[in-house]
Amino acid sequence: MLSPFTFNKSRVGVVAFAACLAMVPGRDLRAHFVWLDSENQPEQSQAVLFFGEAPSDRDYRLPPPIAETKVVARDAAGNSQEVATAAAEDQDFVGLRGTVELADPFSLEAVQCYGVYHGSLLTYHAKHLHGKSPDDWSRLAPSPGLALEVLPAIEDGKLVATVLWKGKPLPGAEITLVHGANTIAKRTTDEQGRTSLSSVTIPGRTEGAVGGKVGLLVQHKIPAESGEWKGKKYMSSTHYATLTVDLAGEGATAGRVTAAPTETVTAEPRSATSVPSKIPALPVPISSFGAAIHKGWLYVYGGHTGEAHAHSRDHLSPHFLRFNLDGGTVWESLPMRKPLQGLALVADGDYLYCIGGMQARNAEHEEADLHSVADVARFEPVSKTWTDLSPLPEPRSSHDAFVMQGQVHVVGGWKLAGSGEGEWHRTAWISDPSATVGELIWRPIASPPFASRALSVAESQGRLIAIGGMHDDGKISQHVYEWDPQQNQWSTRTDFPGTGMHGFGTSATTMAGHLFACGVEGTVYRLDADHWLPCGQAQTARFFHRLVTPDSTHLLLVGGASMTTGHRADSESFFISTTPQPSE
Repeated sequence: MLSPFTFNKSRVGVVAFAACLAMVPGRDLRAHFVWLDSENQPEQSQAVLFFGEAPSDRDYRLPPPIAETKVVARDAAGNSQEVATAAAEDQDFVGLRGTVELADPFSLEAVQCYGVYHGSLLTYHAKHLHGKSPDDWSRLAPSPGLALEVLPAIEDGKLVATVLWKGKPLPGAEITLVHGANTIAKRTTDEQGRTSLSSVTIPGRTEGAVGGKVGLLVQHKIPAESGEWKGKKYMSSTHYATLTVDLAGEGATAGRVTAAPTETVTAEPRSATSVPSKIPALPVPISSFGAAIHKGWLYVYGGHTGEAHAHSRDHLSPHFLRFNLDGGTVWESLPMRKPLQGLALVADGDYLYCIGGMQARNAEHEEADLHSVADVARFEPVSKTWTDLSPLPEPRSSHDAFVMQGQVHVVGGWKLAGSGEGEWHRTAWISDPSATVGELIWRPIASPPFASRALSVAESQGRLIAIGGMHDDGKISQHVYEWDPQQNQWSTRTDFPGTGMHGFGTSATTMAGHLFACGVEGTVYRLDADHWLPCGQAQTARFFHRLVTPDSTHLLLVGGASMTTGHRADSESFFISTTPQPSE
């Protein structure tokens, strides 16, 4: 699965978070947005602005354009104040902070253009409603200064949101409800720009209701809007609106959102919890890398090590490593062909194959110059040598590959070519390494009914399974597709479990005839007939990791990026029983 969407975050004294970068606007920066909130002080309220994944994520360093954001406070009488903010940084917060002179209730509002990013002009619209109860919300909305905004209300015990674009309802907009670090619900607005946002049961909690501070997020892309901004041309524009409100305090009862029965997600019992593996930590924490097991050795190639939205040749891991799973104690360094991220590494017979990937050509402080490659190379473990093979028919990164019935299958991904939006692939390829010497003949298979990157593929019952990813419309998908080699046809399977980003940056593998997959929520699922059964839980949930099979009863979860602790250099081990279990 490997994607170039790297959102690594710098914490105070800690470099944290990452997962695969280089997304196009409308599809990129999904991890970080401008948020506003208020802090109650003894004398006056404080406005805070930060750049994070959710209202609870407040320790990411502001990119230069975001650090220039102006914050305006507006009260129910229509009085406004430009809040004099200053940079603030402590153990749990990095951002802007300033005193609000207005009395309660008030709103905080901000609009900031990030700039041209991969051919699209990116703008953030942020808002916070500070009041004692939901009744205050209607007194503060809508805002004349925000082109894109979310208007909340409590109706019949449910949180209802209306999305406005330039003062008019915006139908078909996808809105996300976030509580803490969890995506609680995703809905699409109706013709009146409205939708009802009900909570879902979060595994590990006893109540299916959301209280306290929540965040709402909306994206609106205008594909045909072109122009020039600060000397840079853009071919589309992308807008993100965020809103924070507090459902606690007065009105807390009314503000709790009760889940509808059909929306409740119930976690099945988990049969295994991971344990830290005996494999030593990698030399550097990485995400979006290649990994494979070959004849008792774990191989790890490349990956991304940089900060969020920081893509350069300095942020690519220079390491190609292997570890002896039978009594090894240290990682062995191997000849690196070229630093890459978003590649696929597979093993078959006597060789390993490095397929595609993304290479950054720019220096650290230069504008990102990212290029997918079509390279395919074979590694011979005994001589430790590389041999270049026939390349892919087109450059490709953020794809995945799997060896099934002795043939290499390549599915998903896109082509990055420096500037402009990436070209999403709707092709898939197959090659038999044993059929030729010194080259590979790539043959097309049926075109997939999807265009996805940051997906994962593996085998189930002789069929190739493609899981999730991000589609070319910028939406994260839980959809699962199956390719039948006998019929050369694709069909759909049961969606991958989870909510929010759980289909993005998954990893999948096959062990003892069963397909296993794991996403950002940390649950390892086994595909059993047409059911996804939970059979393990990671201690550190992560994505853009690698799930590999050292033997017929164990899984290894290697590297990746955690939502809470950032890039990972460690690995976890699962003992998995592959005995068939009854499914409901």
